[in-house]
Amino acid sequence: MTAPTLSPAAEAARAGDEPRFLAALCAPPERRERLFALVALNLELARIPVTVSEPMLGEIRLQWWRDALEDLFERGRAAGHEVIAALAAAAPPDPAPLYEMVEARRLALAPGGLSESDLEAFLAGTAGALMRAEVQALGGGAKAEEAAALAGWAEGAGRLVAALPAMMAEGSAPFDETAAREGAALRARLAALAQEGLARLARARALRAEVPRAARAPLLSAHVAERALRAAIRPGYDPFAPDAPSPFRLRGGLLLRAAFGRY
Repeated sequence: MTAPTLSPAAEAARAGDEPRFLAALCAPPERRERLFALVALNLELARIPVTVSEPMLGEIRLQWWRDALEDLFERGRAAGHEVIAALAAAAPPDPAPLYEMVEARRLALAPGGLSESDLEAFLAGTAGALMRAEVQALGGGAKAEEAAALAGWAEGAGRLVAALPAMMAEGSAPFDETAAREGAALRARLAALAQEGLARLARARALRAEVPRAARAPLLSAHVAERALRAAIRPGYDPFAPDAPSPFRLRGGLLLRAAFGRY
């Protein structure tokens, strides 16, 4: 039997962000393309700060995306990129989270890392805004969006913790304080971030009964990042020797949660 052909947005999501791709597959079939388009947009935006050679070039590229989104949502013109075409076809209901996703990436362009307040805004405007947009695309109400903002922030924090070794190796430490880039100070900063992420994830789960089952799929991917958060609060945690769980175990956990509707 021939495997079904994926749309360009779905293929981009599968190749670049498997946890969110698998979560999207758990959504109602007729709405999955909306989620794939949003994940593909997030991937495009996430690449900018780590691929440009100087901040001004990143600003130019982010402004292009901002202008393209405004053309789509305010003037009905979809041109310039296949992700914009996918968004037009998927018709997300509210552009506000998408604008937030663009603006939050500007924070990552500043040299020297993120302050605590910038990190809060970055996580809320990247993973948090993405998950809110996904839940909106599935018809979730206010409580679903609240849960998505919490779980998305937690997912972003977990992904940051997991990505830290690669970031440090590339000279792009996420924190602004020099003292928080090594040793005990770094572990303490990561533990505080992880504790906050776990607290927000718990609050998101406390809202589960108020999140329509059809809108829960995007929240499933937070489970994959949760492992990194729990590791970061353990005594003796080494941020440069992170645990590397079997991808089959992580996929299985996500799909099991989907089966029971328990993000």
